[in-house]
Amino acid sequence: MSTRDPKRELLARLIGEAKNESIPEVGWDDAEERLRERLSAERPARRASSLPLGGLVLAAAAAFGAAALFVAREGHPPNPPAPVIAEVSAPAVDRHHLDGDALSQGAKVASDDRPVVVEHAGRATWTLAPNSVLHVESLGSVIQLALDSGSVSAHVVKSPKPESFVVRVERTRVAVHGTRFNVERTGDSVHVAVAEGVVAVGPVGGKSFEVRAPGAATLSLDGVRTDEHVTRTRRVVKATGEAPKPAQEPETDGGDRVAESVDGIVAGVRSCFAENTFSRGDLKVSVQTRMSLRVLASGHVEEVDFTPPLAPAVTRCVDAMLSTSTFPATQNDFVVERLLGLDR
Repeated sequence: MSTRDPKRELLARLIGEAKNESIPEVGWDDAEERLRERLSAERPARRASSLPLGGLVLAAAAAFGAAALFVAREGHPPNPPAPVIAEVSAPAVDRHHLDGDALSQGAKVASDDRPVVVEHAGRATWTLAPNSVLHVESLGSVIQLALDSGSVSAHVVKSPKPESFVVRVERTRVAVHGTRFNVERTGDSVHVAVAEGVVAVGPVGGKSFEVRAPGAATLSLDGVRTDEHVTRTRRVVKATGEAPKPAQEPETDGGDRVAESVDGIVAGVRSCFAENTFSRGDLKVSVQTRMSLRVLASGHVEEVDFTPPLAPAVTRCVDAMLSTSTFPATQNDFVVERLLGLDR
């Protein structure tokens, strides 16, 4: 036969009541007073409880707290933890337009079927042509690039430094300090075209030469010039054997007739270019070249230079045209120079 334990029954009843309570803000003073009243009414007068009142209060409080926690879990679950947000990289920058100052030494830049434009604020902007590759060799006081394939063009802000921008192709070095130019690697050759200013071209560690706008030069990968170092003179008529005297165009009445002859030759050069330059569909070919004519006092053209040189087929046509061209006779030899823009 089991023996009743009034204390345990009382504690169980209190815990049961606590579980059924809502979760108001706890008033500990009122709870203690109610507990005292119940203990006084239900405790046998003849027996003193061996459980101190303070212990019962603490036990009831603990039970009340446990019940409150239980109710909170069952009826009102606590706020769930904040979701973990997966790390998302920043939106990709336009890989066809880059900040040059954000590149690092050794960085490789490659273009697809679209060019890549790279800007160094206040210093230079360069454009890597489609299907080309280069890598960055230096981004210090001098921007240095190495062209692995294809071509690159650059606009370099003028600088007081001897050089501020360099393009290297194998052992060929192109250095500038303020200009617009293009460097193209084709097979075993390097072609440099200058649209504005002056560039220094030559072998790495060797002596360089200047290419001035509008001008061009072709070199080997070792920096040796393979086109005419100084455009060689083509003899149109047999030389007299005497060194021609440098002179300006005549300013006499004969000067008007000379100007008319020059205009005729310029028109002939344009015609030769149009007839002997390949073009297809909407493709337009434009060339700038400087023509220099040395004319004898007799009126015969002795020498003609084009810088940069024209294509061989165009050159042959011009030679044939000049072989039958004459100027009015003058007292001295003279030189005529014209900057020509040729279109096809």
